[in-house]
Formats: sequence, structure tokens, C-alpha cells
Amino acid sequence: MKKFLFVGKVYPEESGLTIKEILVEDLTGLLGNDNHKLRIEILNSIIRAELETDAPLDLPTARNSVEYFISGLVDAYGYYSGSAFDVRLSFGIGPEGEFTFPPVINEIAKDKVARPLQPERLIVLSAKFPKLHRALSDLREAIKHPMDTSFYCFRLTEAIRQHFVNKNQKDEAKAKRESWDEMGKSLLFEKSFKDELEKEAKYTRHGDVKDLTSEDIMRLLKKVWILLDRFVIYLNDGQRELNQRMFKMLK
Repeated sequence: MKKFLFVGKVYPEESGLTIKEILVEDLTGLLGNDNHKLRIEILNSIIRAELETDAPLDLPTARNSVEYFISGLVDAYGYYSGSAFDVRLSFGIGPEGEFTFPPVINEIAKDKVARPLQPERLIVLSAKFPKLHRALSDLREAIKHPMDTSFYCFRLTEAIRQHFVNKNQKDEAKAKRESWDEMGKSLLFEKSFKDELEKEAKYTRHGDVKDLTSEDIMRLLKKVWILLDRFVIYLNDGQRELNQRMFKMLK
């Protein structure tokens, strides 16, 4: 069996949440029908978790699954006590070695010079355009919650779509169709680009759980990052359609 060890924290740290060690052997709903053992202990908000599994998981995917499970465990205490907690596993050891999980997408962070605007200008635009504010907050949640990345990526996309809704159109279904069309025309993407994001989010949007590999998560984040880049350019340029000679059509 593969063995993994993870360490992290429950936030807010001052909650001092403590849960004596528990052993979970039925993880069918999360990891499938392979053999699993998960030991979890939380002492004064410090998490230690050990996973043994036959499932073909790499270290990042195992970390995301364990973090998701512990979040549910902590949410049960939140439900009982009227509290809200966040969970973050920041360090892991597995068959591939050890890894620190910073709250940053390294593959995107290294390309930050490609961002169209500096944060100072984004702040101004976010204050002026509430749908950008919503989209940025959804991006934050997509990074923080890997098991729900698909949900937040599509909600980010829909937040942008709301900017293009014609408030004078009383037929809601027609207004929605027209806003997708206007958004696609302004930001230069085909329907298939949106459809893929919507398909990936189908299960989580309706309260189900769908496994995402670390590769799946990266692919989705890259797609919406490009879309958000274009929305920012569109807003900063006086809400003019993007130039087709400068931007290729997204598919």
C-alpha cells in the first residue's frame, strides 16, 4: 500500500480545535473501492493525517482528497458549535518524496509578468465593476479548494457573463443566451470553451462529488485565468471588444 503523511492547520488558529485521533477505513465515497486507512488527529488546530491506500494517487491528488475529507470532518464540528473553520494541509510526504504546498499556483505565478494589469489598477476596476470583484473572489476559492475547483471556475465564468446581461430584456432565458453570445463576441471564445467548463462543473454544481487530478485542476485554472485576463483587458479598455488580430479565438 502507498503511505502518505500530511501536516497542516485549522483556521482560525485561535479556535484551538482539538480532535482525538480517529481511524477511518471506509473512504469509498471519496477514493473508490480500494483499500484505505486514514488516521487523523488535530491538536490545538495542528493537523496530522496518515493515509494508507491502494488507490493510484500521486502526492498532490492524495493531499487534495485528504484535505477535503478533513474539511468535512471539521465542518461537522462547525455545524455543532455554530462556527466556521478552514483547513489547509501545507506539507506532505509520499512515495515520490516530500513537498510543501504553498497557497499559490506555481505554474501561473512564474508567468505573472504576463498579467495585463498591476494589482493597483485591478483594485480600481474591481471597485467599479462588481462582477470583476465576484470573479476574483471565485478565483481565490478555486485555488483554496482543489476538490471544488471546477465549481468555482464555472461560477467565475458566470460572474463575468452577468456583466453582459441586458437588464432591459425581460425574458430571463433569452437574456441568458444573449449574454453568453455577447460575452463570447467581446472576449473572443467559442461556445465549446464555455461548454467544457460547464461540463466539468456539472457534478459539484448540483451537490455531487467528482474526483479531480492535479492535472485536471491545473487545466481548469489556466482556462479561467486566460478568460479573466481578457475580461480585465476588456474593462480597462473602455469595454471594447477584443481585437481579433491580437487575440486568438478560444475553443
